[in-house]
Amino acid sequence: MKNYLLLFLISGLLVACGPVYETKTNYINPTTDQGKNCALQCEGIRVDCQQTCDENYRNCTNNIRAIQKTEYLQAKNHFLEKKNLCKGKEKDKDCQNLKEPYLNTYVSESECQKNCNCQTNFDRCFGLCGGQITRETKCVSDCE
Repeated sequence: MKNYLLLFLISGLLVACGPVYETKTNYINPTTDQGKNCALQCEGIRVDCQQTCDENYRNCTNNIRAIQKTEYLQAKNHFLEKKNLCKGKEKDKDCQNLKEPYLNTYVSESECQKNCNCQTNFDRCFGLCGGQITRETKCVSDCE
């Protein structure tokens, strides 16, 4: 069993040291004036989308932090009340298992959406305007 665990850990390390790739995106503007104006509109929509997305994310994280801080303070107060009740009862099972809450266990911003697909929508719009998008993927480290 130990040999399998060691083999698993070594293979995991080898995978972690694999090559790293980077993709570069190139935009070729439309050739017509109408296409160029269309592409400019796409860029304006992308900028507005990203600003709205960033603002919504900030608002969401601020709201979650406020809620979680309230939850933490309630848990902390509950802990302090129980701790006071446990004075002199250290051998009581409930008192031995008493754990102080920590703020970092109440903070999670994973519910907030950080990616609003603004770039994906821009790429689609840019292509519909007659622009071309090319992507080039290259190995940038640990290449063979």
